[in-house]
Amino acid sequence: MRSVKVKTPGHIYFIMERKIFKYRKEQFELWKDLSNTTFITGMSGRSEDDFFSNSIDGIGQYNGKDFQTIFKNDADITGRWIF
Repeated sequence: MRSVKVKTPGHIYFIMERKIFKYRKEQFELWKDLSNTTFITGMSGRSEDDFFSNSIDGIGQYNGKDFQTIFKNDADITGRWIF
């Protein structure tokens, strides 16, 4: 089991088993369930409705509606740069 804590301005997220939990009202609540996608972990982006992460087959993007792999590769990517 792999879990990650992500902190963005004003928000704290906890990622575990392809589910993203958001800290609200002194507890973590399920925010996004990406279990049926290629999402692995990580969040980097401009907003909650537009972020990038690692996916099973490359780099993925959540666009506010769904999660898709936008760049396929087999490298182990540990970071993302957003321009």
